[in-house]
Amino acid sequence: MEAVLIYLLKASGILAIFCLAYQLFLKKETFFAVNRHFLIFGILTAGLLPFVTIPNYIEITSISFENEGTGSITSPITNASLQTDWAKILFVVYLIGLALLTAKFIIQLLALYKLMKSNKVDKQGKFYHVETNTNIAPFSFFNHIYYNPRLYSESELSAIIKHEKAHSSQWHSIDVIVSHIITICTWMNPFSWLYQTNIKQNLEFLADKSAIKEIPSVKKYQYTLLKVSGNQFCTPIVNNFYNSLIKKRIIMLNKSKSNKKNLFKIGFILPALAIFLVSFNTRDVYIPIYEESKVILKSDVPSKIIEITIDKNTTDKELIEIKKDLAKKGVDFSYTVVHNSKEEIIDISIDFASKKEDGKKMKASSNFNNGDDPIDPIHIIYNEESNSISMGNNKRGYLNPHEDKDVHVDVRVEAHEETEHRIWIHSDDDDDGEKLQTIEIIDENGKETIKVNGKKATRKQLKKMKKKDGVHERHIKIRKYKDDKH
Repeated sequence: MEAVLIYLLKASGILAIFCLAYQLFLKKETFFAVNRHFLIFGILTAGLLPFVTIPNYIEITSISFENEGTGSITSPITNASLQTDWAKILFVVYLIGLALLTAKFIIQLLALYKLMKSNKVDKQGKFYHVETNTNIAPFSFFNHIYYNPRLYSESELSAIIKHEKAHSSQWHSIDVIVSHIITICTWMNPFSWLYQTNIKQNLEFLADKSAIKEIPSVKKYQYTLLKVSGNQFCTPIVNNFYNSLIKKRIIMLNKSKSNKKNLFKIGFILPALAIFLVSFNTRDVYIPIYEESKVILKSDVPSKIIEITIDKNTTDKELIEIKKDLAKKGVDFSYTVVHNSKEEIIDISIDFASKKEDGKKMKASSNFNNGDDPIDPIHIIYNEESNSISMGNNKRGYLNPHEDKDVHVDVRVEAHEETEHRIWIHSDDDDDGEKLQTIEIIDENGKETIKVNGKKATRKQLKKMKKKDGVHERHIKIRKYKDDKH
């Protein structure tokens, strides 16, 4: 939906550029054939150019281990629902207008068909003359010429038919139909209506120019235009001999041929299109720059990990790219964020979800905030092989589950309702170096099993560890799915 509205907005903008260029530089010139090509080219450009994008390459830095890594991001979504609502309303209004105008266009075509079927049709060469008793102005639609022969003298009718034959021979009906379609599709753009008027007016100039070559008296031709002006015309989708711009047609008939040097004015459209492309048709492409981490992971660390770093200054654009990368790896990443007046992140809630090929599912969530102060850097490690995740803050600018005391995870993985499996990583440094502890609590059918670094332990031993090492079960919650086995 938003993509359609953006496309229509771009197409309308391009059409406006061509319309303004025509109004300023070409409308008063007698280059009618050139003007016709210019106006049709404008419609084609408006339809196709929005699909052309210019890549804008942006380098983003992320910490890379010897394994796989990537950096990341976050953005506010506080106004997303409001923006979506307005987009939906606008889209519904657009669709209503589109439906009404399309219905009107179809009705006009049916009325034209009915008029042809209800009157005498006389084929003369490649043209079909449709004689009607209706008091309407003469007009043509493709190779069908409609007129009431009882309203005009023989000389007047001859001039009218020459004019309409010029329309038919030069296939002006195609221009008219195309202009109607583009106006229907971009009906909310006022320039599209003016563009349609310019196309029809220029086609009349072209037909007049061709007709007077075969008419001995230009003055009599002009009188014929004035006489026909008293009759109503049939439908807007045809090339009618009379239209409300009769005065301008007479002026153009008597105007001297324009100097060909004035054609250089068409060149003014190129800079305008270039500016439009640069302003609205660029696409940001993010190129990650991987830097060697100061941390050398030990051999027992899983070989496939993804690191995500979020700080107070992360941007919307970075998030979009990283979210796409995570999605390719089967990880769904969502978030809710709050900014202060300086656009710094002061609160963020993070959610992860993934499912491995063996059916194991993981859901992780956590919240980080410093009250009214900006958040500290958040470092996240996702292990693809074990389908596990760690999240936490530290001051070194990187996260290593073997080193950080503040590593914590809030993960939920559903399984049997009667089964609960909790796990967290706790690390501590003593005089002999680092000490890493992985603690698991499995509660199945009321039977509790506790494991520390893979070895069974008692509840009493766990309580002693909590008191001594500051272990907090609240850091992690994991529940297993039915298809997940431990």
